[in-house]
Amino acid sequence: MRDTWGPVKFTGACDNHDRCYYTLGTNWNTCNGRFHSDLKAACQRDLRIKIPILGYQPPEPTILKACDDLVSGYYVGVQAGVLLNVFKEAQAKQRRYDEWVASIRKPLSKGIYFDQAWGVHIYVWPSPFEAGTWVWCNSPSPEVTKVLLRRHSLIGNRSKEEIEAAGAKYWSKACGSDM
Repeated sequence: MRDTWGPVKFTGACDNHDRCYYTLGTNWNTCNGRFHSDLKAACQRDLRIKIPILGYQPPEPTILKACDDLVSGYYVGVQAGVLLNVFKEAQAKQRRYDEWVASIRKPLSKGIYFDQAWGVHIYVWPSPFEAGTWVWCNSPSPEVTKVLLRRHSLIGNRSKEEIEAAGAKYWSKACGSDM
């Protein structure tokens, strides 16, 4: 679909339609109905005639009808099921994203996390310098990991990025067996 038709800009309608598709729990028909209304509103808005002193006047009827006919074609296309799979995929992507955001916002616990991407164990503990904050270090070797795992619980899988997103700061050096 083109974003413009002459002076008519459909970009806002297209952006709203995309946003609706990516909003969890929305209905495909509702998104498409709003899309149709937004497209028609763009025709009305952008085809108005500006007359000095009088301001904006309604669009010329034959041009408005041509724009409305184009909009109806777009609407028939989305309602015919052309975008149903796009809607379903958008909902699935948004669900995965929301789950990821929720996973990195989980509060941290003192213990060992495993970063699957890097294949390293990460020790997280309360900061000794700033109350209510966390610090982390990564194990430099399997020997240090064994010592850490004997002393601290394995909490689960979490990447360094997720640990930092949850508020922990890097300890400035690798973990030692004295931790």
